[in-house]
Amino acid sequence: MKRALLILTILSVGSAALAQVGATYGKGSIKVSDTSVGVFSFEVYSMPMAIKGYLNHIESGLATTNRGHRVSLTSVDKFACTAHNAAFAGFGVFDGQKARVEVNVYDGGSSASARADTFTIVVYSVDSATKVLYKAGGPLASGDIVVRCLATSVGG
Repeated sequence: MKRALLILTILSVGSAALAQVGATYGKGSIKVSDTSVGVFSFEVYSMPMAIKGYLNHIESGLATTNRGHRVSLTSVDKFACTAHNAAFAGFGVFDGQKARVEVNVYDGGSSASARADTFTIVVYSVDSATKVLYKAGGPLASGDIVVRCLATSVGG
């Protein structure tokens, strides 16, 4: 950890950028409605000079006739985290069309008294930053989310 903080400090000298080092990953399911479930998996890693990651989310209806929605995030360009929360965003695909995807997650921990992990996804049209194409979220019905927020440094 000391090595990572030292590297972060050296790389941020002379830069005006904010660099947040951390990671979040998880997989599981959420209840989207009384008749559908959203299944997801994601991994996002933020380093001083890059953010890497992916997300896949598939909403499936409980009835075999409901195909549901598909969201994939292939390019992550924003990441922020605190001790238990992480937010990331980027461009991806929603039901076959390009879209902006924003995800917020909460890591409730593993103790019996811990708050439940949560997962929220919002998909926007690339043509309009305010036009919501899809939104789902809530406590996990199954699975686990992990958030590791390591450091934040501001260059001068």
